[in-house]
Amino acid sequence: MTKSNVLLSIVALFVCSCINAQKYTDLISVSEQYSPSNGYKFGNGKCDVHDQNFAAKAPLKINSTDYLLVGLGANHLEFIGNAYPGGSSFTALTLQLGYIGNFGRYNLTAVALPKISGDFAEITHRDFQMGGLLVLSVKYSDKLKLKYGCYYNQEFFGPLIGLDWEVNDKLRVFGNLPITATAEYTVSNRFATGLFFNANTMSYLYDKQRQYIHKSTQEISAFGDFYLTKNLVFQTKLGYTIGRKYDLFNLADKIDANLIVKIGDDRPQMNNNTLKDGFIGEVKLIFRVPVQ
Repeated sequence: MTKSNVLLSIVALFVCSCINAQKYTDLISVSEQYSPSNGYKFGNGKCDVHDQNFAAKAPLKINSTDYLLVGLGANHLEFIGNAYPGGSSFTALTLQLGYIGNFGRYNLTAVALPKISGDFAEITHRDFQMGGLLVLSVKYSDKLKLKYGCYYNQEFFGPLIGLDWEVNDKLRVFGNLPITATAEYTVSNRFATGLFFNANTMSYLYDKQRQYIHKSTQEISAFGDFYLTKNLVFQTKLGYTIGRKYDLFNLADKIDANLIVKIGDDRPQMNNNTLKDGFIGEVKLIFRVPVQ
């Protein structure tokens, strides 16, 4: 099984929280994303997609400037329908172990991301995946920070460029390209809204280790953050997918390399009835704390 793309989705879950690219950090979150009645590109049938996520982290203070980072993430992807991938479900569990060091206007973050991912019908060493992340954040002014880094997962390597730009007291733009990007407008201390882009890629072992499913989606959505208390946030999103794929491949078929674009990807696809793009809705409960 190729594990070359899995770190993109791991970063989508963790990188915005472990590297403070905004004025807050989310310590705990639980979410449910739902995409109803999706048709297939070839053939008949409909399929509902459920995508549940949980993430938690705890920064442990070493001294006045440095921290150890410990976190846990869980993802459950389920298809309900009358054709493949209907009736299938997949689970991923990720451990987050990292270091955050502050050196004046510089911030260095290094994270190891061991993970198991599959349908959990039979767990073996093939379910295990190992990834890593290294990012340097540079503060150019009180309103602008840029980040430079890379992420790695065995056969996968890719650059990461981050931005945190406080345009004014109300508007803020931040993200970690090519994975996420957010434009957030603060209406009041109880409500914020904006636009969110997410590139989500994941691979799961499937069918008792003989095949794997490769998930690849790009999503654009509008969101609203409702502050129930100072730290408890209820978030809603409504959006649409772009180029959504849930492709099935044999275990032995791999990509030669993946540097943002795929190199040597001649894998024969085992399914030809992949889902069409569709609407997505998401609800999320967050325990959020401000950062300096």
